[in-house]
Amino acid sequence: MSSKKVVVVGGGYAGIQFAQNLAYYSPTSQITLIEKLPYTYHSNGMPRALVDPSYVPKLFIPLDKALPNNVQRVQGIAEKMTANSVHVRVIVNGELQDTISTFPFDYLVIATGSSYPSPIKVPSNVYTRQGMESVIYEASEAIAKADSIGVIGGGSVGCEIAGEIACAYPAKKVSLIDSNDKLVSNSNLTDNFQTQLAEKLNLRGVNLVLGERLVEPINSHSYERKTLLLSKGTEITCDVQLLCVGTRPNTSLASTLDPELVSPRGIKVQANLQLDDSRYGNIYVIGDASNHESPKTTYIASNQAKFLGYALAQNIEYGTPIKPFAFNPTGLMVVPIGPSGGVAQLPVFGGIVLGDWFVWFAKSTDYFASRMWALWNAKVPHLKTMVKKVVVIGGGVAGIQFAQVLAGKLSKSVAQITVIEKQTFTFHAIGMPRALVDKSFIPKLFIPLDKALPSHVTLIHGVAESLTDHDVVVRSIQNGELSESTQTISFDYVVLATGSSYPSPIKVANDVYSRKNIEASIAETNDRIDAASSIMIVGGGSVGCEVAGEIASAYPDKQVTIVDAQKQLIANAQLSDKFRAKLVEGLERRGVKIVLGERLPERLTAHSYERKTFILSNGTEITSDVQLVCAGMKPNFQLIGTLDPTLATAKGIKVHKNLQVEGYSNIYVIGDASNHKSPKMAMVAGDQAKFLGKALAKKIKKGKTIQDYVPSATQGMLIPLGRDGGVAQLPLFGRVFAGDWLVKGVKGKDYFASMSWSNWNATIPNKP
Repeated sequence: MSSKKVVVVGGGYAGIQFAQNLAYYSPTSQITLIEKLPYTYHSNGMPRALVDPSYVPKLFIPLDKALPNNVQRVQGIAEKMTANSVHVRVIVNGELQDTISTFPFDYLVIATGSSYPSPIKVPSNVYTRQGMESVIYEASEAIAKADSIGVIGGGSVGCEIAGEIACAYPAKKVSLIDSNDKLVSNSNLTDNFQTQLAEKLNLRGVNLVLGERLVEPINSHSYERKTLLLSKGTEITCDVQLLCVGTRPNTSLASTLDPELVSPRGIKVQANLQLDDSRYGNIYVIGDASNHESPKTTYIASNQAKFLGYALAQNIEYGTPIKPFAFNPTGLMVVPIGPSGGVAQLPVFGGIVLGDWFVWFAKSTDYFASRMWALWNAKVPHLKTMVKKVVVIGGGVAGIQFAQVLAGKLSKSVAQITVIEKQTFTFHAIGMPRALVDKSFIPKLFIPLDKALPSHVTLIHGVAESLTDHDVVVRSIQNGELSESTQTISFDYVVLATGSSYPSPIKVANDVYSRKNIEASIAETNDRIDAASSIMIVGGGSVGCEVAGEIASAYPDKQVTIVDAQKQLIANAQLSDKFRAKLVEGLERRGVKIVLGERLPERLTAHSYERKTFILSNGTEITSDVQLVCAGMKPNFQLIGTLDPTLATAKGIKVHKNLQVEGYSNIYVIGDASNHKSPKMAMVAGDQAKFLGKALAKKIKKGKTIQDYVPSATQGMLIPLGRDGGVAQLPLFGRVFAGDWLVKGVKGKDYFASMSWSNWNATIPNKP
């Protein structure tokens, strides 16, 4: 049997895999592959490349080792064909030559694929990698600079691009527009798949606009700010418009043989991929270029290539007829929505739908780049991760612990972390009840920040004055005073840990930036308590009880009274009746008078050190030398008000259950500043910090979705009543109660000061 000449036109996914398979199964065939580029363009990976320039080298899979030795590769463009030959204009050094070479064939396989708006696919007039890279980088830079992006086309490519942009740039407004009522509407996909796809895009902040057409169609990407008017009156203003529709089969070569062979869907073929004309039984079409009824996907193109490579080899070697190409009518689709996963439908059990874990494993890690490079016998370039900018506003219990956890999970090559704090220390407000009766404890309230953070975290001493969805303006503090100097710090993610305000000195006043002034205020209150005969504590929450207990224990001869409008102590917490009964018992045993269910005649907003008599709402009369306000905690939400005043509420900044600010997928709040339903306690703030630190690290590294923060269903609380003990409720076994011995050993000895100083990598000062 004489050797057969087989010409393959197209060196994409289908053309290369066909040539590989035919060469393997028919080693005697003389195979020539014609491709205009020296590489296969990995267009599957374009969604990732548009947001990560370091991915771009992975798009260019070299052809020098992709083909067996018995396959000849010619760089050129097939301009014309006959029933038995192809005329090729050769390309040398990226330039079309005048020379035309003719390649006769016994069999011809057309694998010319399809065209798509550049740079999603290579333009027909680009023949060099450099030219293609410049087009990609232009699009990538335009996306990076834009505040809003409109993606036109809700097919698989449009969904992938919208998802990648939304995940890489959470602050950007991404709109996905399609004239159909469903996403990926032209595929055999289940309603379940399409519903989950829409839900996941929405979860990542993508605005879906379906069932509307552009009034004025566009035919290419645009990087100018425009307002798109849609058919139902919707207006979308965006800085960048990406066209993700308009796939067109590349049929020009077949039309030179016979224009009647070409249809809008592709080159006309029979079920076995042979040209649909009895005169041309030796010509086949695979992949997007044909009008075969199978879906136009890379997976199908590859299957057709392998099928025809084997089938044609059997025909050449043994005369075996080529049977129809069979495919599963149930659609197969894997759509990543960023690095974390996406939605997949597998053609089994009527179309089983899988989610993030499968898509992450199968495709979203690198869009099959590693696999394709291996099939082409090439070594995939190393992929570097884009550095994400994370700004933390607030250097208190929550802010520092969040930064510590995040920095421990992400190196400086992955995340650039900046903490903004107005003080040079974390104020250990938990210990204020002890400091009010023991001046030697005051230095323990000021935990220095100089060693609290890893070396690759930047600490800025200043006040965050205004916020947008991508940067924050910070006014610096110098020598304890606000300066005239400001700087604008951009971010990919910002975490607000601004805490809450409380009457000074229990917490530091918002306009005080000097340790000296804070110490003076605490010392003054300490002196006033020491000199008083009677003290009234306004507020029967945890702080009020602790302050009352400390004063009563340190000064057993003083009259200490707690006043609260609620009918029980710590009324807003989920505490057992037994806990509250033991708390009342412990306070009264120390001589504290408790007046509940009565209000002051007028609201106090600050401590007072003058002897006063108050007649409460039920007629009770209380005279005291000092009045300490231990109520009126207010979330610090002023900064979010500069972004969107509607996000600020009396209970805190509006957040979703996963601590993300409503309407802003890159802004999170931890601790007292949010309106999350969890208790406003230092322990919970620290727990939220650790939770979000780990979760955001996974989101940045792997694109994992941040799940809801779920606090313990049973609230824990430890209330020291002086040095000798107190009352505790532990969130174990449906609430476990403990008394003096536990509280004294766990919290009462120093209000967690030693532990906090140690966690901040600082040495706690000794008592004088």
